[in-house]
Amino acid sequence: MAFINTSRSRLLIDFSFRGVRCREYVGLQDTKDGRAKAKQIRIQIEAELVAGTFEYVKWFPNSKKVRPGGPFAPPLPHSGVESPTFGAFSREWLGLQRPFGSRATHLDRKSLLESKLIPFFTADKIVSTFTVEDVERLIGKLTLDPGLKDEHLSPRRINLARDLLGRILDRCVRNGWLRENPVHEVKRLRESRSEVDPLSLDEVKALLRKGFTDPEMRRFYTVAIWTGLRTSELIGLKWADLDWTTRPPTAMIKRSLTKLDGEHPTKTPGSARPVDLRPPAERAILGQQAASRLKSEYIFYNAGGGPLDRDNLNNRVWKPAVLRAKLRERSPYQCRHTFATIALSAGEEIGWVARQMGHESSEMVVRHYYRWIRNNTRQDGAALDRLLQKHGLDR
Repeated sequence: MAFINTSRSRLLIDFSFRGVRCREYVGLQDTKDGRAKAKQIRIQIEAELVAGTFEYVKWFPNSKKVRPGGPFAPPLPHSGVESPTFGAFSREWLGLQRPFGSRATHLDRKSLLESKLIPFFTADKIVSTFTVEDVERLIGKLTLDPGLKDEHLSPRRINLARDLLGRILDRCVRNGWLRENPVHEVKRLRESRSEVDPLSLDEVKALLRKGFTDPEMRRFYTVAIWTGLRTSELIGLKWADLDWTTRPPTAMIKRSLTKLDGEHPTKTPGSARPVDLRPPAERAILGQQAASRLKSEYIFYNAGGGPLDRDNLNNRVWKPAVLRAKLRERSPYQCRHTFATIALSAGEEIGWVARQMGHESSEMVVRHYYRWIRNNTRQDGAALDRLLQKHGLDR
């Protein structure tokens, strides 16, 4: 049986097909004439349903139910290669992407695929059956999953899972197994901005004077605070990267160093850059040179002469130092924010700060640190030097 209903003054047909309730507009207004025409459509649809000759796409070619992945989608017009299962194809796709990114990125994608995507959709799901509703259900489920540090997964983590699924299904579209990628119809969740919680100048003093029991670690974090380097960049910094012939001296940032990927290129091409060593950073490196006597190619190194470990630095050095200095808990990344906010508050030019930090444009600096920007007229670091001198941090 089929019925004529109305919604917003438009007529629709309400019927069941293959056990699925269907409600489709028929392009008619709810008028006397429209109802007469809709009645004729209803009679024809009922007759075809009884005869078993009803073709959904013929009657409702624009319906979501006949789109790729919909319950009544017609066969895809491709080469005839059978659509693979999600588990098999997604794992193959991930393996093919391995040479084009870092090991850390690969492992993170693999974790999302194996712990979130495949368990939700099942490995046996045929890729041609993906729908917008499938993606929406995934997002809804992930919002309820527990996170590693918080009660639930963060919006950023959920968006990473969504984006990974989108890239996999993009390839399915190119291969002819899907007409459209349903992920593109589902919005990304709103992410909160990364917290900018820099140290004040008084807190910097307290941290460097009271926080560190090891002089080498005090020098390490002095350089971190007054250069804005990422931890992985500072860990990978070598004596050969320094240029003492310039004024101020510079460090050429050529690499990053992480546990999973070892030495590798900087985060972006723009991250490879010369960085000015302002007086506190210059003195810290000179002190490290005198103390280390060039025992390693790395400026800061472990007991065996190799690179430092970021997790050990965080757990065994940074966190105890923050406690000793009686400061509010922060992550080591706030050293980078501290450099940016103090330099901008001192009146340094935005472009100079962006170049120091390895941003290819000033947009990132403006977006993250807008409330610290004022009267930016200089671009050579001199304003920062004056502020350091005023607070006794230049000696």
